[in-house]
Amino acid sequence: MKATNFDVRITKEQAIYLLRNDCLTAGTSIMCKEYGDDADWVGLFKEDIDTIQGAEYKTFELWNVENQANFDKWKQEEYSGNDTIIMAGAK
Repeated sequence: MKATNFDVRITKEQAIYLLRNDCLTAGTSIMCKEYGDDADWVGLFKEDIDTIQGAEYKTFELWNVENQANFDKWKQEEYSGNDTIIMAGAK
């Protein structure tokens, strides 16, 4: 696995495996650079597996938020009321 300036780069196959088998813990997300309508990274859920199998989705990373309190605060502030699902594992 190759580290990037965010967290750990993973392959598409690894991302699909982790999503399919519910391997994510609280504060951990599978992110995709090409998913979504803009240049931001977007978190993935198990429901996204069929979509990300397309060739246009190539760049995946495993993000880990070290402090769960900061993660929860970020979720509430940035994405409350947003129809787009941003973080994998967020409940």
